[in-house]
Amino acid sequence: MLSASSLALRQLPIASDAGLPQRFSFALGSARYDIVLYAQIELGAVNTTAQAEWVVGNVTVRPESMAGIQVGTRLIVDSGQNQEDVVVAVVTTTSFTALFKNSHRTGTLPIRSAVNRLDPPETVYDLAPLEPTAQPLPPPGYLVLRVARAGAPAQPLLLGKVVVDPALVQEASEIGLVVRRARVARGNLNGSGHFGTDIVIGVGRLWA
Repeated sequence: MLSASSLALRQLPIASDAGLPQRFSFALGSARYDIVLYAQIELGAVNTTAQAEWVVGNVTVRPESMAGIQVGTRLIVDSGQNQEDVVVAVVTTTSFTALFKNSHRTGTLPIRSAVNRLDPPETVYDLAPLEPTAQPLPPPGYLVLRVARAGAPAQPLLLGKVVVDPALVQEASEIGLVVRRARVARGNLNGSGHFGTDIVIGVGRLWA
């Protein structure tokens, strides 16, 4: 397998403040390529509470509202030192079950989407895979790339999700892509401005 360290990479001209999606072109050798860069991030709208005292382990929670909560939904539960992310494993019409790593106090506990459409524009979502844990959490979203060899007509080389991994070369015909960082600000989803988006993708030729 080709390693990123063996590839002569140059950085794609991504404009961090221009927002997503964005389109640009670049030349590599004698060839020219067109790229469209998207961020696929599911913005939830869960904003509820629950009255309970929870211990560590698989816990069934009965929130005030189940709106927006389904299997696979990533939630932030509680606040302060005991705040944690959980992934919903089971749902009924009135409850959800998830694996908790923290104990939580008796009282009213806030529950909201980990990626919320009400997040302020400077909220930054890191799309890198999280470190492996006993309860793996998915990243909040993905980058999607469309790569085409420029021409009339254009020749599509890649359309799909790309993974944030500085050691992984993701192939698009004769070119290789390495996604080093992908941090996307809420304010740059379909909008421009300086909110903290930081996307670094290297590109190099795999063969002539």
